[in-house]
Amino acid sequence: MTPRLTELSLRHVDPSKLLLERDGQSVEPPTWFDGLSEGGVSAQGWIDGTVLVTLETKFHRPGIMYVAVAVTGMYANDEQMSRGRQGEPDSSTLDAASDEERVEFIQSALTDLYPSLRAELQILSSRFGGIAGITLQPDPSLNG
Repeated sequence: MTPRLTELSLRHVDPSKLLLERDGQSVEPPTWFDGLSEGGVSAQGWIDGTVLVTLETKFHRPGIMYVAVAVTGMYANDEQMSRGRQGEPDSSTLDAASDEERVEFIQSALTDLYPSLRAELQILSSRFGGIAGITLQPDPSLNG
């Protein structure tokens, strides 16, 4: 039986992208920078109907740095966790959810994952001596 999307809870968080490069006043940004979002969230089906949610952000401080961070959380229920992580990707949980359930789930995931995104960005962007790190606002917002 496919679990309901809203029954899944956060089980694990990992930084999935940690990219930092000095801005050497070159005309072009690093190749990785253009492919990332300034503030995005995505969800995809994973093994046995679990769901991966990724939040990402990027910043350019002219003359100083390019930085991008993404964190990915795995959402599952107890039954899914007891079976382990074996098998093929399965989007059945996401596919069975209504639009309202998806919005509710994404809003909850944003609340769960945003503190990790905020912390990873602050830590990574503080690596250059004498340069203050980038701090996101304390609370997330979901537009749209």
